[in-house]
Amino acid sequence: MKRTSYTPSDLHLLSEQLAQWRGQQVGRRRLPEEVWRAAATLARDQGLARVARVLRIDYYKLKRLAATQACSAPGQAPPVHFAELGMSVPADGSGYSVRVEDGTGRRMSVQLGNDLGAVERLVAAFWRPGV
Repeated sequence: MKRTSYTPSDLHLLSEQLAQWRGQQVGRRRLPEEVWRAAATLARDQGLARVARVLRIDYYKLKRLAATQACSAPGQAPPVHFAELGMSVPADGSGYSVRVEDGTGRRMSVQLGNDLGAVERLVAAFWRPGV
């Protein structure tokens, strides 16, 4: 029987399913994408290290897939891990221009004058949940 889906809600059960799959393989084969997707789902709740250790899979690949899966979840903005503000005083005295974009495609461009605090407040409001 060829398995086409794996359990994304129970780490122990996924581990058993994966052990069964591995036992049926001859030589080394790539894990099915369904296994990686199920593992990435579990990693969000149970932690990357634990899932990778129990399933005996590559921690770094799991980390990449879990991050990608989180960013592509419908209705969810990707988590912001780093935001860089490059600031310099405009030579022409026109004030600050701010362009902000997140991973979901939302964009904003604003002219703020010379108030540096306004830049910080604007960026914080842009990423505030529920706005």
